[in-house]
Amino acid sequence: MGSGGPRRLPPEMREKLLEILKAAVQGGYGYTRAWRMLRENGIEVLRGTIEYWYYKLFPEKVNIRGKRLLRELRIKLYEKVLELRGRGLGYKRIGRIIKEMHGVTLSLPTISGWCREIHSPFGEIRIPAIDFLKPSSELAYIIGVIAGGWAGL
Repeated sequence: MGSGGPRRLPPEMREKLLEILKAAVQGGYGYTRAWRMLRENGIEVLRGTIEYWYYKLFPEKVNIRGKRLLRELRIKLYEKVLELRGRGLGYKRIGRIIKEMHGVTLSLPTISGWCREIHSPFGEIRIPAIDFLKPSSELAYIIGVIAGGWAGL
């Protein structure tokens, strides 16, 4: 073992692996449960191998949590969350409504942080959307530099 290179599974083991993996997915299980099912059937495979095949065969199962939503969408969701909280709804109910309306799952800590004004979609590096720009001397300066064609002399 320990040669460091990838190994190919024997065809009969690969067929059994894929069969059990498909059965696990149809049963609503993840790759860890499929790995356990394989072990119960006497097939010893690294869990990483099962994970690899799971996501290769079922790319829709990839967890996209952690990818950031577009700023404009986060702001809309933020405003909707505050509106729903203002109506007296709880965090879980707000999360369900947002999921139904927008198809986006917000974590309870996110909803809680927004409602308690600890966090907001504005709390990052400010690159505001055009809708959120307000006239200011700084904005006038930037527009002047860009419109004047300043080339960095």
